[in-house]
Amino acid sequence: MPEAIARAPVRISFAGGGTDVSPYPEIYGGSVTAAAVLVDREQQQEVKVRMRQDSRIVIRSTLRKDPIIMSTEKLDWWGPLGFVIHAACPIWGHYPGCGFDAWLTPCVGHRSGLGGSGAMMVAAIAAFDALLPEKQWPRVEGLANHAYDLEHNIIKNATGRQDQWLAALGGVQRLEFTLGGTTHYAVNVSNTTELKLMQGLMLFNLGARNDDSGDIIREQAQRVRDENEAVIVAMMHTARQTMPMAIALEAGNIPAVGELLADLWEQKKKFHDKISNPRVDLIHEKLTKAGMIGGKVTGAGSGGHFLACCDESSRVKLLAAGEDLGLKYVPFRFARNGVTVSVSE
Repeated sequence: MPEAIARAPVRISFAGGGTDVSPYPEIYGGSVTAAAVLVDREQQQEVKVRMRQDSRIVIRSTLRKDPIIMSTEKLDWWGPLGFVIHAACPIWGHYPGCGFDAWLTPCVGHRSGLGGSGAMMVAAIAAFDALLPEKQWPRVEGLANHAYDLEHNIIKNATGRQDQWLAALGGVQRLEFTLGGTTHYAVNVSNTTELKLMQGLMLFNLGARNDDSGDIIREQAQRVRDENEAVIVAMMHTARQTMPMAIALEAGNIPAVGELLADLWEQKKKFHDKISNPRVDLIHEKLTKAGMIGGKVTGAGSGGHFLACCDESSRVKLLAAGEDLGLKYVPFRFARNGVTVSVSE
Protein backbone atom coordinates (compact mmCIF):
# COMPACT_ATOMS: atom_id res chain seq x y z
CA MET A 1 0.00 0.00 0.00
CA PRO A 2 1.27 3.53 -0.76
CA GLU A 3 2.95 5.82 1.74
CA ALA A 4 3.37 9.60 1.80
CA ILE A 5 5.48 11.90 3.98
CA ALA A 6 4.63 15.61 4.11
CA ARG A 7 6.68 18.30 5.85
CA ALA A 8 5.52 21.88 6.45
CA PRO A 9 7.38 24.77 8.07
CA VAL A 10 6.12 26.72 11.06
CA ARG A 11 6.19 30.52 11.02
CA ILE A 12 7.35 33.66 12.80
CA SER A 13 5.01 36.62 12.56
CA PHE A 14 6.89 39.91 12.33
CA ALA A 15 4.00 42.35 11.91
CA GLY A 16 0.23 42.30 11.68
CA GLY A 17 -0.50 39.19 13.73
CA GLY A 18 -4.04 39.29 15.05
CA THR A 19 -5.41 41.19 12.07
CA ASP A 20 -5.79 37.84 10.28
CA VAL A 21 -8.34 36.66 12.89
CA SER A 22 -12.01 36.89 11.92
CA PRO A 23 -14.01 39.08 11.94
CA TYR A 24 -11.32 41.79 11.67
CA PRO A 25 -10.13 41.02 8.09
CA GLU A 26 -13.67 40.76 6.72
CA ILE A 27 -14.60 44.16 8.19
CA TYR A 28 -11.41 46.23 8.05
CA GLY A 29 -8.93 44.21 5.98
CA GLY A 30 -6.02 42.48 7.70
CA SER A 31 -2.36 42.34 6.77
CA VAL A 32 0.57 40.25 8.05
CA THR A 33 4.28 40.12 7.29
CA ALA A 34 5.68 36.76 8.39
CA ALA A 35 8.29 34.16 7.54
CA ALA A 36 8.08 30.41 7.20
CA VAL A 37 10.92 28.99 9.29
CA LEU A 38 12.86 25.81 10.03
CA VAL A 39 13.57 25.58 13.76
CA ASP A 40 16.10 23.84 15.96
CA ARG A 41 18.24 21.88 13.48
CA GLU A 42 16.10 22.26 10.35
CA GLN A 43 12.92 20.75 11.78
CA GLN A 44 9.40 21.03 10.34
CA GLN A 45 5.96 19.63 11.15
CA GLU A 46 5.90 16.11 9.66
CA VAL A 47 3.04 13.75 8.83
CA LYS A 48 3.66 10.25 7.50
CA VAL A 49 0.71 8.21 6.20
CA ARG A 50 0.60 4.58 5.06
CA MET A 51 -2.61 3.09 3.72
CA ARG A 52 -3.80 -0.29 5.02
CA GLN A 53 -5.84 -3.05 3.40
CA ASP A 54 -8.04 -3.45 6.48
CA SER A 55 -10.27 -0.87 8.19
CA ARG A 56 -7.98 -0.19 11.17
CA ILE A 57 -6.73 3.38 11.79
CA VAL A 58 -3.74 4.01 14.05
CA ILE A 59 -2.52 7.56 14.68
CA ARG A 60 0.70 8.09 16.61
CA SER A 61 2.27 11.36 17.76
CA THR A 62 5.61 12.01 19.43
CA LEU A 63 3.71 14.30 21.83
CA ARG A 64 1.47 11.45 23.04
CA LYS A 65 2.37 8.31 24.96
CA ASP A 66 -0.34 6.09 23.45
CA PRO A 67 -1.65 5.86 19.88
CA ILE A 68 -5.21 6.72 18.88
CA ILE A 69 -6.89 3.61 17.47
CA MET A 70 -10.23 3.36 15.65
CA SER A 71 -11.74 1.92 12.48
CA THR A 72 -13.36 3.34 9.38
CA GLU A 73 -16.67 1.93 10.65
CA LYS A 74 -16.49 4.11 13.76
CA LEU A 75 -14.58 7.32 13.12
CA ASP A 76 -13.78 9.64 16.01
CA TRP A 77 -14.01 13.02 14.26
CA TRP A 78 -13.79 15.16 17.41
CA GLY A 79 -11.43 13.25 19.67
CA PRO A 80 -7.68 13.75 20.19
CA LEU A 81 -5.91 14.13 16.83
CA GLY A 82 -9.31 14.16 15.12
CA PHE A 83 -7.99 16.70 12.64
CA VAL A 84 -6.22 13.78 10.92
CA ILE A 85 -9.60 12.17 10.18
CA HIS A 86 -10.87 15.43 8.68
CA ALA A 87 -7.73 15.69 6.54
CA ALA A 88 -8.09 12.05 5.43
CA CYS A 89 -11.73 12.32 4.33
CA PRO A 90 -11.10 12.55 0.53
CA ILE A 91 -8.98 9.39 0.57
CA TRP A 92 -12.00 7.13 1.02
CA GLY A 93 -13.31 8.07 -2.40
CA HIS A 94 -10.34 6.15 -3.86
CA TYR A 95 -9.65 3.66 -1.02
CA PRO A 96 -13.19 2.83 0.25
CA GLY A 97 -13.17 1.29 3.71
CA CYS A 98 -9.39 1.24 3.97
CA GLY A 99 -7.69 2.34 7.15
CA PHE A 100 -4.25 3.85 7.55
CA ASP A 101 -1.32 4.32 9.88
CA ALA A 102 -0.30 7.91 10.58
CA TRP A 103 2.78 9.18 12.38
CA LEU A 104 2.89 12.82 13.51
CA THR A 105 6.27 14.33 14.33
CA PRO A 106 5.89 17.93 15.45
CA CYS A 107 8.91 20.22 15.62
CA VAL A 108 7.22 22.46 18.20
CA GLY A 109 5.00 21.74 21.17
CA HIS A 110 1.42 22.80 21.87
CA ARG A 111 0.79 26.57 22.14
CA SER A 112 4.21 27.41 20.71
CA GLY A 113 3.10 30.69 19.13
CA LEU A 114 4.72 29.53 15.88
CA GLY A 115 1.62 28.34 14.02
CA GLY A 116 2.28 24.68 14.70
CA SER A 117 -1.31 23.44 14.47
CA GLY A 118 -1.89 25.19 11.14
CA ALA A 119 1.33 23.77 9.71
CA MET A 120 0.43 20.27 10.92
CA MET A 121 -3.00 20.58 9.29
CA VAL A 122 -1.38 21.61 5.99
CA ALA A 123 1.04 18.66 6.19
CA ALA A 124 -1.77 16.19 6.95
CA ILE A 125 -3.93 17.37 4.04
CA ALA A 126 -0.94 17.34 1.67
CA ALA A 127 0.06 13.80 2.71
CA PHE A 128 -3.38 12.31 2.03
CA ASP A 129 -3.81 14.41 -1.11
CA ALA A 130 -0.58 12.98 -2.53
CA LEU A 131 -2.04 9.46 -2.34
CA LEU A 132 -4.93 10.32 -4.66
CA PRO A 133 -4.58 9.63 -8.41
CA GLU A 134 -5.53 13.26 -9.05
CA LYS A 135 -4.76 15.91 -6.46
CA GLN A 136 -7.66 17.84 -4.97
CA TRP A 137 -5.33 20.70 -4.12
CA PRO A 138 -2.80 21.11 -6.96
CA ARG A 139 -2.24 24.77 -6.02
CA VAL A 140 -0.89 25.85 -2.65
CA GLU A 141 -3.48 28.64 -2.42
CA GLY A 142 -6.29 26.08 -2.43
CA LEU A 143 -4.43 23.93 0.09
CA ALA A 144 -3.99 26.90 2.46
CA ASN A 145 -7.64 27.92 2.19
CA HIS A 146 -8.84 24.35 2.75
CA ALA A 147 -6.58 23.92 5.79
CA TYR A 148 -7.92 27.13 7.31
CA ASP A 149 -11.51 26.15 6.54
CA LEU A 150 -11.11 22.77 8.24
CA GLU A 151 -9.32 24.16 11.26
CA HIS A 152 -11.45 27.27 11.82
CA ASN A 153 -14.90 26.52 10.42
CA ILE A 154 -15.20 22.74 10.89
CA ILE A 155 -13.02 21.84 13.89
CA LYS A 156 -13.63 25.26 15.49
CA ASN A 157 -10.03 25.81 16.50
CA ALA A 158 -9.39 29.49 17.29
CA THR A 159 -6.86 30.50 14.66
CA GLY A 160 -5.93 33.19 12.21
CA ARG A 161 -5.13 32.66 8.53
CA GLN A 162 -1.38 33.27 8.38
CA ASP A 163 -0.33 29.89 9.82
CA GLN A 164 -1.78 27.82 6.98
CA TRP A 165 -0.62 30.23 4.28
CA LEU A 166 3.00 30.36 5.48
CA ALA A 167 3.11 26.56 5.81
CA ALA A 168 1.81 26.15 2.26
CA LEU A 169 3.79 28.94 0.58
CA GLY A 170 7.07 29.08 2.46
CA GLY A 171 9.41 32.06 2.21
CA VAL A 172 8.88 35.51 3.68
CA GLN A 173 5.46 36.85 2.75
CA ARG A 174 3.28 39.91 3.12
CA LEU A 175 -0.30 38.67 3.21
CA GLU A 176 -3.48 40.70 2.82
CA PHE A 177 -6.77 39.29 4.10
CA THR A 178 -10.15 40.67 3.08
CA LEU A 179 -13.73 39.50 2.69
CA GLY A 180 -12.83 38.64 -0.91
CA GLY A 181 -9.95 36.33 0.01
CA THR A 182 -6.19 36.32 0.57
CA THR A 183 -3.47 37.93 -1.55
CA HIS A 184 0.20 37.12 -1.04
CA TYR A 185 3.30 39.12 -1.97
CA ALA A 186 6.75 37.58 -1.66
CA VAL A 187 9.29 39.58 0.37
CA ASN A 188 12.53 39.02 -1.51
CA VAL A 189 15.13 38.32 1.14
CA SER A 190 18.38 37.22 -0.51
CA ASN A 191 20.68 34.62 1.05
CA THR A 192 23.16 37.38 1.95
CA THR A 193 20.44 39.47 3.56
CA GLU A 194 19.11 36.48 5.48
CA LEU A 195 22.56 35.84 6.95
CA LYS A 196 22.67 39.49 8.04
CA LEU A 197 19.21 39.26 9.60
CA MET A 198 20.08 36.06 11.44
CA GLN A 199 22.86 37.93 13.27
CA GLY A 200 20.29 40.27 14.76
CA LEU A 201 17.24 38.05 15.24
CA MET A 202 16.98 35.67 18.17
CA LEU A 203 14.16 33.30 19.14
CA PHE A 204 13.63 32.16 22.74
CA ASN A 205 11.28 29.46 23.98
CA LEU A 206 9.32 30.86 26.93
CA GLY A 207 7.86 27.50 27.90
CA ALA A 208 4.22 26.46 28.14
CA ARG A 209 1.52 29.08 28.44
CA ASN A 210 -0.58 29.35 31.58
CA ASP A 211 -3.47 30.69 29.51
CA ASP A 212 -5.18 29.12 26.53
CA SER A 213 -4.17 31.02 23.40
CA GLY A 214 -7.51 30.01 21.87
CA ASP A 215 -9.34 31.88 24.64
CA ILE A 216 -7.25 34.99 23.98
CA ILE A 217 -8.04 34.79 20.25
CA ARG A 218 -11.77 34.23 20.84
CA GLU A 219 -12.00 37.13 23.29
CA GLN A 220 -9.99 39.36 20.96
CA ALA A 221 -12.41 38.54 18.14
CA GLN A 222 -15.35 39.39 20.40
CA ARG A 223 -13.84 42.81 21.12
CA VAL A 224 -13.80 43.47 17.38
CA ARG A 225 -17.47 42.46 17.14
CA ASP A 226 -18.20 44.76 20.07
CA GLU A 227 -16.46 47.60 18.17
CA ASN A 228 -13.97 48.18 20.98
CA GLU A 229 -12.29 51.35 19.74
CA ALA A 230 -8.95 50.90 21.50
CA VAL A 231 -8.53 47.36 20.14
CA ILE A 232 -9.55 48.27 16.60
CA VAL A 233 -7.27 51.34 16.49
CA ALA A 234 -4.32 49.20 17.71
CA MET A 235 -5.07 46.58 15.06
CA MET A 236 -5.29 49.18 12.31
CA HIS A 237 -1.90 50.56 13.35
CA THR A 238 -0.48 47.02 13.42
CA ALA A 239 -1.76 46.26 9.92
CA ARG A 240 -0.23 49.47 8.55
CA GLN A 241 3.20 48.43 9.81
CA THR A 242 3.37 45.29 7.67
CA MET A 243 4.65 47.15 4.59
CA PRO A 244 7.43 48.99 6.50
CA MET A 245 8.38 45.67 8.08
CA ALA A 246 8.54 43.95 4.68
CA ILE A 247 10.78 46.76 3.38
CA ALA A 248 13.07 46.53 6.43
CA LEU A 249 13.39 42.74 6.13
CA GLU A 250 14.09 42.91 2.41
CA ALA A 251 16.85 45.46 3.07
CA GLY A 252 18.29 43.59 6.05
CA ASN A 253 17.82 46.76 8.12
CA ILE A 254 18.20 45.42 11.66
CA PRO A 255 17.63 48.75 13.48
CA ALA A 256 14.40 49.34 11.55
CA VAL A 257 13.17 45.77 12.21
CA GLY A 258 13.91 46.19 15.92
CA GLU A 259 12.19 49.58 16.18
CA LEU A 260 9.13 48.21 14.40
CA LEU A 261 9.01 45.19 16.74
CA ALA A 262 9.19 47.55 19.74
CA ASP A 263 6.27 49.59 18.41
CA LEU A 264 4.25 46.50 17.45
CA TRP A 265 4.65 44.95 20.90
CA GLU A 266 3.14 48.05 22.52
CA GLN A 267 0.21 47.86 20.08
CA LYS A 268 -0.24 44.10 20.50
CA LYS A 269 -0.65 44.45 24.27
CA LYS A 270 -3.74 46.58 23.61
CA PHE A 271 -5.49 43.65 21.87
CA HIS A 272 -6.05 41.79 25.15
CA ASP A 273 -4.94 42.16 28.78
CA LYS A 274 -3.51 38.63 28.75
CA ILE A 275 -1.17 39.20 25.79
CA SER A 276 1.55 39.88 28.33
CA ASN A 277 2.01 38.98 31.99
CA PRO A 278 4.53 39.84 34.74
CA ARG A 279 6.97 37.17 33.59
CA VAL A 280 6.87 38.29 29.94
CA ASP A 281 7.22 41.92 31.07
CA LEU A 282 10.30 40.97 33.10
CA ILE A 283 11.81 39.08 30.14
CA HIS A 284 11.20 42.08 27.88
CA GLU A 285 12.81 44.42 30.45
CA LYS A 286 15.91 42.24 31.00
CA LEU A 287 16.49 41.64 27.29
CA THR A 288 16.12 45.38 26.59
CA LYS A 289 18.76 46.13 29.23
CA ALA A 290 21.02 43.56 27.53
CA GLY A 291 20.76 45.41 24.21
CA MET A 292 17.51 44.34 22.55
CA ILE A 293 16.21 47.00 20.18
CA GLY A 294 12.74 45.51 20.11
CA GLY A 295 10.96 42.21 20.55
CA LYS A 296 7.61 40.55 21.07
CA VAL A 297 5.80 37.31 21.79
CA THR A 298 5.30 35.50 18.48
CA GLY A 299 1.77 34.14 18.87
CA ALA A 300 -1.47 35.04 20.62
CA GLY A 301 0.41 36.02 23.78
CA SER A 302 1.31 35.15 27.40
CA GLY A 303 3.94 32.55 26.43
CA GLY A 304 5.21 30.35 23.64
CA HIS A 305 8.18 31.99 21.96
CA PHE A 306 9.73 35.45 22.08
CA LEU A 307 11.39 37.10 19.06
CA ALA A 308 14.16 39.57 19.92
CA CYS A 309 16.08 41.88 17.60
CA CYS A 310 19.45 43.36 18.47
CA ASP A 311 22.63 44.71 16.96
CA GLU A 312 25.18 41.97 16.27
CA SER A 313 27.42 43.41 19.00
CA SER A 314 24.73 42.70 21.64
CA ARG A 315 24.04 39.11 20.59
CA VAL A 316 26.24 37.46 23.23
CA LYS A 317 24.75 39.64 25.98
CA LEU A 318 21.21 38.72 24.92
CA LEU A 319 22.07 35.02 24.92
CA ALA A 320 23.46 35.35 28.44
CA ALA A 321 20.42 37.32 29.60
CA GLY A 322 18.10 34.70 28.12
CA GLU A 323 19.99 31.92 29.88
CA ASP A 324 19.79 33.78 33.20
CA LEU A 325 16.01 34.04 32.70
CA GLY A 326 15.74 30.30 32.09
CA LEU A 327 14.89 30.69 28.40
CA LYS A 328 15.88 28.21 25.73
CA TYR A 329 17.50 29.75 22.66
CA VAL A 330 15.98 28.28 19.48
CA PRO A 331 18.06 28.59 16.29
CA PHE A 332 16.06 29.08 13.12
CA ARG A 333 16.34 30.08 9.50
CA PHE A 334 13.87 31.06 6.82
CA ALA A 335 12.24 28.19 4.94
CA ARG A 336 12.48 28.92 1.24
CA ASN A 337 9.83 26.31 0.39
CA GLY A 338 6.40 25.57 1.76
CA VAL A 339 4.98 22.10 2.28
CA THR A 340 6.80 19.26 0.48
CA VAL A 341 5.63 15.70 -0.08
CA SER A 342 7.31 12.43 -1.06
CA VAL A 343 5.42 9.28 -2.06
CA SER A 344 6.53 5.66 -2.15
CA GLU A 345 4.88 2.26 -2.66
